[in-house]
Amino acid sequence: MSRVFFISDLHFSHKRILEFAGPLRDGDDVTEHDHILVTRWNATVHKRDLVYVCGDVCMADTLDIIGELNGRKILIRGNHDNFKLTEYLDHFEDVQGVCKYKGHWVSHAPIHPDELRGKSNIHGHVHGNSIRNAYHEIDTRYINVCCEATGGWPYPFEKIKDGRYHDERKC
Repeated sequence: MSRVFFISDLHFSHKRILEFAGPLRDGDDVTEHDHILVTRWNATVHKRDLVYVCGDVCMADTLDIIGELNGRKILIRGNHDNFKLTEYLDHFEDVQGVCKYKGHWVSHAPIHPDELRGKSNIHGHVHGNSIRNAYHEIDTRYINVCCEATGGWPYPFEKIKDGRYHDERKC
């Protein structure tokens, strides 16, 4: 039985991601960081599973590292996804800007609250800064699947669907 996962802001080969993310990312250098993410992905995702990558996948000159990742992949393009569409389609079965999945908006950057229209938003972009309401509480309409929020593990949709996400998130 195949499963569905979400993850965002992998930032493979980003030379300064560990500096920017601080203790919310693992690894002593970018090579170790990338290896840890690939290992966690492949320990979680199986061949027939589907992973929505909510943007900012890779900062290198090549997307070859994506070929090391198990499962089927759909890319929701982020602000750092600057390769040509044809290059992404060599590694992803689809590339989109925003989409809906089972009653949720899926995007890279969070969607404005007025545009949610009763749906929640599975997103990335904010790294360790999950969306908060006017009282500085986590806004439960937003599901931050950045590596900083998931510990660098692809996050299963079943835990989003049953409400466990907000009990387990890292930030």
